[in-house]
Amino acid sequence: MLSLPRPPEMFDREREWRDLSAFVTDPATGGTLGVVSGRRRQGKTFLLRALCQATGGFYFAADEATDRESLNRLGAVLADHLGAPAPLAFDTWHPAVDALLALGRERRIPVVIDEFPYLVRANAQLPSIVQNALAPLRAERDTSRTSLLLCGSAMSFMGRLLSGNAPLRGRAGFELVVPTLDHQLAARELLSIDPADTYLVVEHEYPPARIQDKARLAPILKGSLAFAKAIDEAAAAMFALQHEVMAAQGIPIQGKGREAYRS
Repeated sequence: MLSLPRPPEMFDREREWRDLSAFVTDPATGGTLGVVSGRRRQGKTFLLRALCQATGGFYFAADEATDRESLNRLGAVLADHLGAPAPLAFDTWHPAVDALLALGRERRIPVVIDEFPYLVRANAQLPSIVQNALAPLRAERDTSRTSLLLCGSAMSFMGRLLSGNAPLRGRAGFELVVPTLDHQLAARELLSIDPADTYLVVEHEYPPARIQDKARLAPILKGSLAFAKAIDEAAAAMFALQHEVMAAQGIPIQGKGREAYRS
């Protein structure tokens, strides 16, 4: 297995990048299936797009749409990826999934379907279609080296995808849950930011709550950073109190104080 260079602009995610790299560079023959889940706004999409860019893979982000609209859009995106002169036409998901498997006929390649729950919402048969497409001794699967990654942010749905009597149970050889970013690690990166030179965008599922006005957001960012620095200073003082002052007085310590990011 190759070790893919980690994008320099990627924050944290060393383990996730390493595990994904190992999955999509596996030299074994045959199409494989992986499942990636994680809450929104944790960098999951960036991680998967970067993986496809690093390997020449295929990335498709589903929308909330009808089954027909999703098939049409997949055909257009796939045609663009292949350099075809016109969108590919799929009547059902059976030939569509086979077309994705065909992308890996010559080499191991990741194929990402992001927001997979949107597609299943429009067509509940899709998991069983993928199950049958990846059945052992099926020529389209055996001659492929596609690493198919089904991804989603609906945690309850993604958790059920491989559980109990679900169609894909036993098919997936890789499962990754992208956790929320470590708040202390994130704060360490934020402490050196200058609010006056930083463009901040507040995203929200409710459109009116989305803000991109730098002037309005600068005080929010400034206050957040000031709070993080105050917590850091308090943590440094507590650490010194426990490990220096109390230790010098022979006072036993119960528990462990929070260590400062920079003391």
